[in-house]
Amino acid sequence: MLTKLAIALVLEVAAAPPEAAPSPREAELVEVPASPESGVDEPPEAPPAEDIAGPSEAKSEPESAAKSEAESAGSTGEDDGFDFDFDNLGSGFSDSATDLTPEPGEASATTAPGASEASDASPFDAENERENGHGNADENADESPKEKKERERAERRAKRSALLDSMLGGSLRLTGAYLHFDDEPLLFPEGDDALGVAVGRVTLDADAGEHFSFEFNGFVDLSRAPGAALGGAFASAGATDSVYRTRYLSTAFWDNGGVRGTIGVDRATTSVIAGPLKIDLGRMPINYSVTGAFAANDFYAPFSATSVNRLYKPGVDALRVSVAAGALASVDVVGVLGYDADGVPTWGRSSVLSRAGLVAGGFEWGVLGGKVAERWVVGGSAQGDAGPIGLRAEFHVGFPDADGDGRRGEDLPVYVRAAGGPNLAFTWHNASINVDYQFISDGAKGPSAYLGRATELYPDTVPFLARHYIAPAIGMDIVPILRTATYAIVNANDGSGLAGASLLYNVADESDFILGLFVPWGKGFQGFDPVTSVPSLGSEWGLTPLVLYLESRVFF
Repeated sequence: MLTKLAIALVLEVAAAPPEAAPSPREAELVEVPASPESGVDEPPEAPPAEDIAGPSEAKSEPESAAKSEAESAGSTGEDDGFDFDFDNLGSGFSDSATDLTPEPGEASATTAPGASEASDASPFDAENERENGHGNADENADESPKEKKERERAERRAKRSALLDSMLGGSLRLTGAYLHFDDEPLLFPEGDDALGVAVGRVTLDADAGEHFSFEFNGFVDLSRAPGAALGGAFASAGATDSVYRTRYLSTAFWDNGGVRGTIGVDRATTSVIAGPLKIDLGRMPINYSVTGAFAANDFYAPFSATSVNRLYKPGVDALRVSVAAGALASVDVVGVLGYDADGVPTWGRSSVLSRAGLVAGGFEWGVLGGKVAERWVVGGSAQGDAGPIGLRAEFHVGFPDADGDGRRGEDLPVYVRAAGGPNLAFTWHNASINVDYQFISDGAKGPSAYLGRATELYPDTVPFLARHYIAPAIGMDIVPILRTATYAIVNANDGSGLAGASLLYNVADESDFILGLFVPWGKGFQGFDPVTSVPSLGSEWGLTPLVLYLESRVFF
């Protein structure tokens, strides 16, 4: 049994090389720093999601917007973190609980009713209408009734088409990778391998009046990966595995060997906004993390630390109530439904969590607490600037409770998980430098305990096995349409790690091409224990394959 577990663990890690270099996070999913593991820029304004993967790493926004944001911020979009926009504070709600600025077209809580409509009026409107041939009685005086009817019909069709274009969007992602494994026939009997991923998405983001909006993100996913599993760096929508997502919103249309095809719903959210109050119901991304590489406070379908593509943070089945207490404070309360191994809702894996944020002293301070899958947590976060240096940090303390009945089990200890670090951003070539550190109190002290640690991980937790990690990353634009990133994740306990480099080429306004390389180091397979026959790992990253990958993304 342990041998199978070891092989499964190796394959999971093998499929998860690091992603692009992180860039300073500037908004929930809307603007998240590129993860040090990903060579690709993570769009600050992640596509539709809350993906405050912090709070909210993800909100709901058109893909093209997400992509352009990503390019300007030099990061790959993840719907990925909880960020306060200090330069653009307001009292309304956007898709992210931390971004208190009203969305374009939405009335601010501080704007008098009708003000926006009034501002649209212009003394030149009548003149413009005449110049454009509309409302010009002289020009249309000779129209026959039939011609007038045809003209009005064409105008209505044009308006409907423009409305649909503003609401509908989508994207296509194609990824291919070559994986070179160590020569260990017992673990990798087929030797080197390859994987491929094709994901198509259709998105809808529509407003139904002043107080209602709807977001939808559906996908078709076709992938092939070693071991019939796809996770880590190249995880796709169809491979998302979270206890907070019901299995009934997706279905496999192809499952043969290592090839799997899935069609499903990644997000479907109805939102109601009334002044400072916003209520979201459905499948949505949620993230209360403010850091980049190690998102300690991302409890719901988090990205792998090595995730290459973070444009869309996976949604979870939830109800969220958000209140903006003025321009500098906000409160979130979320309830997220959790499911057992059979797909049945269960209290033990469900979540009820609250977070409050306040801007003071140039920093956004956050506190959170409540129940998540199989444990109770209390923690906090801070993000802001100390002169030219950006600082971000977060932590939480976890109290095991598998059944959610308030009785702590004796098998797992109370633990602490913390992450943070400085970052620098430069106007010169849009360069950035980030260094993150992570501490996990219940992590294994050495490689001999890694297999045991793997069996004790909580649901929806990124699988780090040791206690101390460091992740440096550097990124810059060589030219405006070509960005490079270098990064690494280092296990400070056993000295192993993953290093990577990537190039992102902006082929066109709605198209990117990415070339990346991941190189691991560390002690490999150490054989089997002669007494117990348990496999022995030399380090956490020693068996990870060398990976060369290509990815193209098109938005429409």
